[in-house]
Amino acid sequence: MSTTPTPVPLPILWGVFLMSNVLFLGISLVVPVTPVPDAGWVAALALPAVIAAGLAAEGSVLARLLPQVKAWFLARFALAEAAGVLGLVAYVVSGEHVVQLACAGCGLVAHVLAFPSARALEMHGELPRR
Repeated sequence: MSTTPTPVPLPILWGVFLMSNVLFLGISLVVPVTPVPDAGWVAALALPAVIAAGLAAEGSVLARLLPQVKAWFLARFALAEAAGVLGLVAYVVSGEHVVQLACAGCGLVAHVLAFPSARALEMHGELPRR
């Protein structure tokens, strides 16, 4: 009798990544940072965050690069989380909440779009077709 380890379901992993993105917002509300004058350059951190969130939300580019379904979903989750991390870094460096909120918003939208629904799993052959 062979026993195989039970994999962690993708919706649980999705929730873990989502909670970390929400915690990044919470950290900025608890930890005060003195705003830095002329820190407009920090808005440049929003560009990689938007790109990461866009790749996570769209997903077809990652599907070609990562043929394994779980790796594809995990890469989408991590890219969506990267937007939140970049927003937290922007807040710590500049004290500007606006940039962080923009990055976190992109990351949260990407997380919602990256949810491993039954339809998405069926499209990638993880679930049998109906």
